[in-house]
Amino acid sequence: MVSTFEKVSCSFLRYVRGTTNPPKSIYTWSRKKYGYREDLIRYWLKKYKNVSIGKYTYGWQNMSPFDMIASIGAFTSIGKNILLVPTNTHNIHYVTTSPILANPSFRMMNNMTYEERHPAQSIHIGNDVWIGSNSMIFQDVTIGDGAVIGAGSIVRKDVPPYAVVINTDQILKYRFDKEICRKLLEIKWWDWEDNKIKKRN
Repeated sequence: MVSTFEKVSCSFLRYVRGTTNPPKSIYTWSRKKYGYREDLIRYWLKKYKNVSIGKYTYGWQNMSPFDMIASIGAFTSIGKNILLVPTNTHNIHYVTTSPILANPSFRMMNNMTYEERHPAQSIHIGNDVWIGSNSMIFQDVTIGDGAVIGAGSIVRKDVPPYAVVINTDQILKYRFDKEICRKLLEIKWWDWEDNKIKKRN
């Protein structure tokens, strides 16, 4: 559990640095004290970026732009170069598909709302998910518990629990039969205490 001293230290660093991005010192501190549970870095992300990440999940740093992530479950493995795709950058329903209306650098978006200009923090990734390198995940997608996203896949719609997805939204198969999937979702082993998981291993 993150200590009061650590929470105060995070607050101080956040104030001094003026950014919600965690500093290297927090990464180092978190790994040294909490190992791959990453309790301290997960506290920072929840507190200052409003992103919930479960224990023993790794590779979330490989997702860009990270601000589109709403939550990632526990025990999730994320490969390199994961591109998160907003759906409002090149809107085909506008007169132009140019990003001039979505990018503030062009100064041509006075009449657009904040929601229209910024991609929503709307991607949810479940527990025990494996996302292969060089995949693309679109805005508003939910990837269910236990799912596998093959390397280089394009995910534009929700992925059911324990589905194995390849290419563009193609469900190749499920990791287990329906009954086993149901039981795994029922017991929610990823919520167990570490000692219980070790005993059942």
